[in-house]
Amino acid sequence: MHLEEVIETSTKKEPENFAPFRGYINELNRVMEELNDTLGYLHLDIDEQRDCMQIRADKQQESLQQLRDELDEAMKSANAAELSLVDCDKNLRMLATGVEDLFKLCKCHRVLLMLLLGENTKVNNFNILLHLEILNDTYKIT
Repeated sequence: MHLEEVIETSTKKEPENFAPFRGYINELNRVMEELNDTLGYLHLDIDEQRDCMQIRADKQQESLQQLRDELDEAMKSANAAELSLVDCDKNLRMLATGVEDLFKLCKCHRVLLMLLLGENTKVNNFNILLHLEILNDTYKIT
C-alpha cells in the first residue's frame, strides 16, 4: 500500500470513526446541560430555604423579645405584689400587737383562749379574729 492509499482509506473511514465520538460528545453535552439546569434549581432552592430560615429567625427573635417583655412585666408585677405583701404583713403585725395590747389593757380572760388554742394564746394572723371577737363579746354594749 502506498501512502496515498492509506491517506485515502483513512479519509473515507474518518467520518465512521468520529461518529461514535461525536455521539459521546453530544451525550456529554446533554448531561452537562441537565446538570447545569439541576444546579440552577438547587441554587434557587437554597436561596428560598435561606429566605425561609431568615424569616423564621426573625419571627423567633420577635417572639423571644415579646417573652422577655412579658417576663419584665411579670417581674415588675411580682415585685410590686411582694412590696404590697410586706406592707400588709407589717400592718397585720401592728394590728396583732394592738389587739394584744387591748386584750391586756381590758384585762380579758384568756381561759377561753387557752381552751381553744392551748398554751399559745399570743395574737397572730390565724387567731386575731378570735381575739377580736372575745374583746367584742366582753365589752358589748347592750
